[in-house]
Amino acid sequence: MCGIAGVFTPIKHVQHAHLVEVILRDLQHRGPDFSAIQKIDDFCSLAHARLKIIDLTDNANQPMYCYRKRYTIVFNGEIYNFKQLKLELQRVEYKSTYQPYSFQTNSDTEVILAAYHRWGENCVNYLDGMFAFAVYDNHLHELFLARDRQGKKPLYYILKNNVFAFASEIRALINSTLSNKKLNTNQLYDYFQYQTTFSPHTFIEDIQLLESATTLKLSIHSNNNDIITEKKKYWKPIYHVLNKSDLSYDEAKKQVRNLLLNAVEKRLVSDVPLGVFLSGGIDSSAIVGIMTNLISSDINTFHVTTQFKEFSENEYAQSFSYTYKTNHHNIVLNEKDVLSLVPEALEKMDYPTGDGINTYIVSKATKHAGITVALSGIGGDELFAGYPQFKIIKQLHHLDMIDLPLIRKILFNLLPQNLFSHAYRLKILMQSDNLKANNLLPFYRQLFLKNNLPFKNTPYNTNLNTLSEEKYLLNNQHILSYISLFEMNNYLQHVLLRDTDQMSMAHALEVRAPFMDAALINFVLSLPDDYKYPSSPKKLLTDAVQDILPKDIVQRKKMGFVLPFKRWMRNELQHFCENKIQNLTQHNFIDSEKLWEEWNRYQKGKHDRWWMFWHLIVLQFWIEKNNIHLQ
Repeated sequence: MCGIAGVFTPIKHVQHAHLVEVILRDLQHRGPDFSAIQKIDDFCSLAHARLKIIDLTDNANQPMYCYRKRYTIVFNGEIYNFKQLKLELQRVEYKSTYQPYSFQTNSDTEVILAAYHRWGENCVNYLDGMFAFAVYDNHLHELFLARDRQGKKPLYYILKNNVFAFASEIRALINSTLSNKKLNTNQLYDYFQYQTTFSPHTFIEDIQLLESATTLKLSIHSNNNDIITEKKKYWKPIYHVLNKSDLSYDEAKKQVRNLLLNAVEKRLVSDVPLGVFLSGGIDSSAIVGIMTNLISSDINTFHVTTQFKEFSENEYAQSFSYTYKTNHHNIVLNEKDVLSLVPEALEKMDYPTGDGINTYIVSKATKHAGITVALSGIGGDELFAGYPQFKIIKQLHHLDMIDLPLIRKILFNLLPQNLFSHAYRLKILMQSDNLKANNLLPFYRQLFLKNNLPFKNTPYNTNLNTLSEEKYLLNNQHILSYISLFEMNNYLQHVLLRDTDQMSMAHALEVRAPFMDAALINFVLSLPDDYKYPSSPKKLLTDAVQDILPKDIVQRKKMGFVLPFKRWMRNELQHFCENKIQNLTQHNFIDSEKLWEEWNRYQKGKHDRWWMFWHLIVLQFWIEKNNIHLQ
């Protein structure tokens, strides 16, 4: 797990080695163990900040050359099947044209180099892991970049005036001399409504985010010397989904258990201390329970809680850790300590988000306890129908036959503005054109009703992934799979995974997610709705590991690590929030009257939707901190 950067250009007078050095300065926190810059040739320089996880020797430092010196790589992430691939790349079949690769290290980085040496661009199809990497071919003067299937590891880039640069974090490119630092106002609607932006677009006009499961190759045109780009999508879970309705439920449970066991096992490979986030919920408890069957040594579990009892899951985590005899770390934070971490987390935030503060706090406490790698239950809700919308939208979808615009309009008007929780969500859903799942889902995670969106002078453009290729799933037994794909492609990838990366790597902590295993995803998506319908919480998952999970953990109310922003924004953080809102209303894209009206209603206790404001406050903080230009 590291920070990577590079510059590629055919322009002779560009000092690309110096430019990549500037970019690397903003990535040092991601890799505090070693950093280096390498000018490969007249066209390319690569840089790397290393967090040592696999093969702790200096031989595994990067940038790394292949043994024949033709290819150079910088890599961020982990390849879980690197040992199996290494064996394959060290041997060749009789009469094969391939040559055995002569490995110089025990790192997974060199396995990618060897895979590229043998299979070229197709190497990504052999890699099982989370990754963002760049390989430079100094014979052909070509640069090849790739990002993992689920988008766990970020890769931002800019191509401007025939100069291409990339980095693991957007601020590294913002602070370079390449970017115009102009706010991309076309992405404001998505951020207002979904607290994020969607790849390939970012908040900066001239910076893009490479899409998940995508490769990007750059070469130099032989005639005009311009950079040529070629982008390819190499994986979509829907391409692999086959209808497994012929499997019995018992067979499906066994397969889920085996796949989850494999997913956990291959994420335990580490040459540094490893732990697990244990919330006391279903997902993290399942991971810990499986781990106890895989390793004999004590498992380090980490539970971070606060003094706010209404948000505490401590008793469940403590009980579970006692049952499985883990080396449990219960980290209790008082309110003063947590509040002091909010401005610190905002300072460390690479990309604006309405979420992420929680992850920052948990990651800091875990790293302070001496852990460098942590397993997380992230992705379990998306895959196993753990969110309320799986039930709500499936049920509404089946009401489509009696759906009438007049009924939706009447229901919308009957529901008052001063709504809380699920009732407010229902009011938002009633803005949809019909009750089909593909129309409802884009509304479900919206933060504002159309008539109280404090946004003006900018078109309501969205880059939300609406899954046009996957709509056929709605005509058979896979409505829940469609909802899973929607959640994974949008909220999970562009909020949860982005926040997990930026906030954990702020502390040089690597987080691994077994539920994001490609084989597990492919299989669960292929199962019919009847097997996954959450008649009880995450029924398929809990049935598959029922011998591991106590009933009190399965049946208890879902919580998560929650901070009392609802109260803070009316008290300790009120002045800070109002200062940022005041500054925000100076921008011509803000409807200040609507924003202040909603804020005042919130302050008077007429609703508790603090999240309608927090992501906007974070945006203004990020604009000011990074000196983003709005004109």
